[in-house]
Order: sequence, then structure tokens, then C-alpha cells
Amino acid sequence: MLALFRGLEHQSIDGSGQWHVFRGHPVVSYWSGIGLLAAAPLFAIVGIVGGPIDFQSLELWAFAVFGAWFGVRCLRVGVVASAHSIRSRNYFQTRSAERSEIAAINLVGRNEGEAGYHWIPQVQLIDGSRFWISTLDCGPTRNSPRPDRLGQVHEIRRILQVGGTDEGGHQPRPGLLKLIGIRRS
Repeated sequence: MLALFRGLEHQSIDGSGQWHVFRGHPVVSYWSGIGLLAAAPLFAIVGIVGGPIDFQSLELWAFAVFGAWFGVRCLRVGVVASAHSIRSRNYFQTRSAERSEIAAINLVGRNEGEAGYHWIPQVQLIDGSRFWISTLDCGPTRNSPRPDRLGQVHEIRRILQVGGTDEGGHQPRPGLLKLIGIRRS
């Protein structure tokens, strides 16, 4: 079953490179989205069949609406990059930036609570603001970044033609780039 989702980690529309979609956790986000979208109508039906409108049926309706919304969000989680812009869709937030607004895409250690610090790509904008690309989590900082996700970060940089650093300020290692199949231009 996992083989079905392997190709979903990176898709492009055609050979001309119009836009590219990168997904960090396609199996988790797709099954969560499908499950929530399947459950939402069931909760709505139970709310209708349950009798008169009371607090319990309103709770069921609220869960059905939230489940449908979050199910769609789960299916859309990922990063869409083109030569002109980037759009990062996380579970609760969507951020976009034009190419002219981006200063760099850096791999930075971020505190993920109980999970500890993880390597997460961060888009640094020219005006000084930043946003995270949480869906491309590259693993715990106690280890080197995951090569598959790091390759996706490098591909996004290549598409947008922006620079950046890996592992808290180090430039990408040429040997690692060769290992994951990225060619420098």
C-alpha cells in the first residue's frame, strides 16, 4: 500500500516545470483526510436522526463541519513551488510568497515540544518576516537531516533560484547533493 503513495512525495505538472508539489507525509495526510471526509457525513446523519435539535446534535454537526474542513486541509497539505512563487499549506495555515519577496530558504532547528528540536525549512522574506514549511520536517536535530526531505528543500531552492543554508548555517555539502541527485547549475 505504501508503494501507491511513494510517487506523491514530489509531483510536477509537466516537463516544462510550471509548478511542483512536494508532500512530506503523504500517507498520513491522505489517510487522515479520507477518514475525516468519510466520518463527517456520518456525524451529520446521526445529528439529524438523533431527534430534536439539542446540544448533543449541535456538537455532532460542529464535529461534522470541522471534520470536513480538516479532511480537505489534510488532503491539501504540502508545498507548491514555481519559478514565481511558493505556497506552503500546513494543517492549519497557508502561507504564500512571491519569488521577489524571498531572501533565502534555510534549514533551522525548531522546538517541536515533546519531540524535541527538528530540522524544519524556514522561508526568510526580504522584509525580515519568516514562515515555516512544517510539512517538510527533516527529522531530529541530533541526527543529520533526512536525505529525501533535504533533497526536496534543495529542489524548491533550485526552482525558485534562491539560496539558503542547511543544518543551522552550513552551506549544502556537494557530496550530499550528489548523493540525493541534485545537480548544481
